Amino acid sequence: MKTALQMIPEEILDALQKIKSVDIKLELISNADCIDCKYWSQSPLSPYFNDAIFSCNVGLLKPNQQIYKLAMQRLHMSPEQCLFVGDGGSNELYGAKSAGMKTVFSEMLETKSNDQKKVITPYADYQIKHINELFYCL
Repeated sequence: MKTALQMIPEEILDALQKIKSVDIKLELISNADCIDCKYWSQSPLSPYFNDAIFSCNVGLLKPNQQIYKLAMQRLHMSPEQCLFVGDGGSNELYGAKSAGMKTVFSEMLETKSNDQKKVITPYADYQIKHINELFYCL
């Protein structure tokens, strides 16, 4: 996980900078364990996020609706104001959709099999393969 948090493609950092520059709040929701999340503050991603929720710290896992509600509470946002972006792992899009959020299925970092897509896409309002496509969803 440390390497994954350190080796961030420049295009992702550039997109996050653009998002932050228009005052959009960002919250990380991760099912990472305590060993993984200890590197978060050292990640080049960290400065772009208003807050980060790690399941090991809050006792909740995606797709439990409560972890999404906690994120919204921390950002002082309603579900209608939120857009959840994820690769579909841990049934996370289902959880976000159940909590009332709009959802984006991202294959930026990993392409899913057709069988995986059949499970994920019913809960996706949008699908993207490149970070710049995210701007069409905002």
